[in-house]
Amino acid sequence: MKRCLILVTSFMLLLSVSAFAGYDVSVKVNGPDSVAYIGETNMVGYYFQTDAPLTGMAVGFVFSWTAGGTYTWDNGYGDAGGTGGVYILRHGGAVGAFDLGGTLSDGSLMPNAINWGGAALSAPLPAQATSTLLYSMQFDADNANVDTPNGFCIDNDAVGQADWSMNPQTGGTEVPTYQGQPNSGVLNPDAPAVCFDVILRPCVAPAFTSDPGASVNRSHCLTYSFDFNADPVDPNGSPISFSSSAGTINAATGELTVNPISTCGSTDVSVTVTNNCGSSAQHDFTINWTNNNPTITNCIASKSVGKGNSVGVDFNATDADPCDALVWSVVANDAVVNAPTVDGTGNFAWLSDNSEGGLTKSFTVSVTDPCGGVASCTFDILVLNTQPFVIKIEKTHGTFQGHYEYVSITKVQGSGEMGGFDFLVGYDASGLSFISAEPGAAIGPAGLGWEYFTYRYGAFGNCVGPCPSGKLRVVAIADQNNGANHPAGFNVPDGGELASLKFYVTNDRTYECQYLPIRFCWIDCGDNSISNIGGDTLWISSQVFDFENTDPINVPDYEITDLSCYFAMSFGGACADCDVSDKYEPVRFIIFWNGGVDIICADSIDGRGDINLNGIDNEIADAVLYTNYFLYGLSALDPNPQFREAQIAASDVNADGTPLTVGDLVYQLRIIVGDALPFPKLAPFANTANVTLANGTLSTNASVELGAVYATFEVNGAYDLVSKTDMEVVSAENDGQLKVLVYAGTSNMTNSIEAGAADLFTINGDVELVSVEVADYSGNMLNTQVSKSVLPTSFALHQNVPNPFNPTTKIGLDLPTASDWSLAIYNVAGQLVESFSGNGVGTVNVEWDASNVASGIYFYKATVADWTQTKKMVLMK
Repeated sequence: MKRCLILVTSFMLLLSVSAFAGYDVSVKVNGPDSVAYIGETNMVGYYFQTDAPLTGMAVGFVFSWTAGGTYTWDNGYGDAGGTGGVYILRHGGAVGAFDLGGTLSDGSLMPNAINWGGAALSAPLPAQATSTLLYSMQFDADNANVDTPNGFCIDNDAVGQADWSMNPQTGGTEVPTYQGQPNSGVLNPDAPAVCFDVILRPCVAPAFTSDPGASVNRSHCLTYSFDFNADPVDPNGSPISFSSSAGTINAATGELTVNPISTCGSTDVSVTVTNNCGSSAQHDFTINWTNNNPTITNCIASKSVGKGNSVGVDFNATDADPCDALVWSVVANDAVVNAPTVDGTGNFAWLSDNSEGGLTKSFTVSVTDPCGGVASCTFDILVLNTQPFVIKIEKTHGTFQGHYEYVSITKVQGSGEMGGFDFLVGYDASGLSFISAEPGAAIGPAGLGWEYFTYRYGAFGNCVGPCPSGKLRVVAIADQNNGANHPAGFNVPDGGELASLKFYVTNDRTYECQYLPIRFCWIDCGDNSISNIGGDTLWISSQVFDFENTDPINVPDYEITDLSCYFAMSFGGACADCDVSDKYEPVRFIIFWNGGVDIICADSIDGRGDINLNGIDNEIADAVLYTNYFLYGLSALDPNPQFREAQIAASDVNADGTPLTVGDLVYQLRIIVGDALPFPKLAPFANTANVTLANGTLSTNASVELGAVYATFEVNGAYDLVSKTDMEVVSAENDGQLKVLVYAGTSNMTNSIEAGAADLFTINGDVELVSVEVADYSGNMLNTQVSKSVLPTSFALHQNVPNPFNPTTKIGLDLPTASDWSLAIYNVAGQLVESFSGNGVGTVNVEWDASNVASGIYFYKATVADWTQTKKMVLMK
């Protein structure tokens, strides 16, 4: 039996004969692998090495499958060149064409053996200095085979008609070695067989070619993404498949997306890639969600406030992370009677107590983001050891129309001494006409004898001609100069009158029973301020109350304080910007208390139509007396002024606002004969209307017919307004506010909103309801109770506003829950023009600038998860 030369030995022998000179034939299975693979197509290669060109040759090989398995030679490999169904490849040599034109093979010996023989027909085969692949054959190994060392062997032998020889051009016959091992002769090739291991090809794990490393840092507001790539390594190639323990990954491309988390921290991610043979590799890494701490942009060091008075600071903060919802908090670092507060927008407020006068209190306001990032501002508040001033405008009662009324401005209380004051007062110019102002009794000649007092008909000086502005300014200074005369004092007593304002009350009887407000108003920081004696301290507003309040020091009702700075004129106090100064700051030390003129109700002094004051309206005696008036004038009426006022008030029978007219007499006669009904007295605020804003729809519910509804919205972005009633719905937007009026209109002035529940209009978009006023069909104002829903309850895509547009428009999208959304804009050809995306909740607004596209129809499509909606818009340039 021949010896079997294993592959490793073959390699060693080949190395040892690197200086080989002669003729050699060698074999390989699967090229450099030198193993046969179970269940796969394998390749046998035959290599020749010669010293001299050949004119002929004859070689034979015997195959043995010692592993006990089977194999099949593949008829479909190579180009035809033999017999018996065996195909042989002819290869070009290292020099020239290594090809025997007369090659013969005996395929009848297959599958156990094969031989070749032949001669060069036209030219000898060139010499091959190194082993050169001349022939190759393909076979399939059975899947039933098992791993076996040296399980497949190829022996050199003289089989069939072939011997084992080569014929060099120089003549003679040479016995080639086999795998570098010598043979005894051409008919006795006894070099050992070459054996190869039979194995199941190992499944090698794929290898990542791109990965993010062990950890990455990413803002917790932003989505993290990475494109993984991998080499499958498996010789069968792709496909490979990706999977991830966190986020979402494209199984085919390896594109990983991990959504941000609002609370920061970290996310551990494990990405696995699996190749075609089932082997996998894993890459583990950590996403560290980073956070930017918020910053308080207007931290202060200190403020002052009078004892028993309130103080406020509107703190502002910024955060570089756009998704962070900031939470404000405040602590008192010292013991205080009343706890400080801060609202969701940073408005700090604290009410000092009288017992804290002369003390300094420390506070810390903090703002925190969802990740725990915090910014703080610690500041002191010096509580002045004085009582705050309470300055009140008088509210008159039972004022007669067509007469003068005097309204006092009074210091209700306060322990500080005054050096002067500057009051700006607003009044209802439609019903009141300002005539003049005089020093109040407390500071006039009979009082403290202040030296300077003046007034102006407008906020910025006197008007030219009639002054319908509804504003007046009153200024007083206690000690104007250093001359011989000085005021008797600076401490105005509690209850002391500072100024007396003279108004003419309109005789228009439509104003009967009405309240005409007179209020403090602010245009700049110096309005409604009081100076100390030295002039180095300016006291300004701390709180503002309407006339309904009964004790602004102890009762919090009807407070209208508003430190907003975006109004040109305010009735809520000095703007918050007045608290900021690079020098000395004014002190919020004054409580202002509004008043006004309350016009007497006609039926409180006499019923409409009861001219003779006998308690019976619109009877024949009233008509006789009224006739006498037209004959004899006022002398026909009662000489007592109070009773005469009652008769004049009762004379406006037709309720047109003008008393003592022939029209009133005619209408009274109609009432008496039954052709007309008497006008009822208006009853303001006798009934209540419930107003609801839910899912964008504003609706009412009242027990009486309604004549009008007036709503005000703050506008922060795009919106659309759609009527849901047969009433007229008109609207206008100005200075960030949207006014919506629902009324009968001019085409059908008898129209009304029926009693009960009624939907009026739908408004969708980034708006917030601020206020609602409701009047019944007779013009009576109603008490209004408002409830509103903040978040939308369903996904909705709004119509763009405006539409048509040029060149920008706003598009609103309702998101009832926090969601990832996208908005795509297409032209009529279906081509994508622009796209937007993001994450949000509530109403999201997108503004599209179409400057760079042509006029025409466009479609916009919103997508949220599996919900989608499309609308049309028109660009008209």
